[in-house]
Amino acid sequence: MAAPGIFSIDACMYSIGACNFDCKELMRADCNISKCGVGGPLINMYGQVIGINFYDLFYTPFLPIDIVRKCLKHFEETGYALNC
Repeated sequence: MAAPGIFSIDACMYSIGACNFDCKELMRADCNISKCGVGGPLINMYGQVIGINFYDLFYTPFLPIDIVRKCLKHFEETGYALNC
């Protein structure tokens, strides 16, 4: 399901109306997703995956895909997850 919106350049936890997630790498998009979209990809207008969605009532916090790749690579190599 597509949701229209634009992307904020602000980090989620440092912006006005900051989200309640404790992860400085989170960014936010102003498109709204339902709770069913949590954990799904955030895709730009070119079809590129740019992040993994979280849920908030007013906007969509997301973890940028480069951070996701870094965490997955570390997990594959060590068997342990990185902390944000």
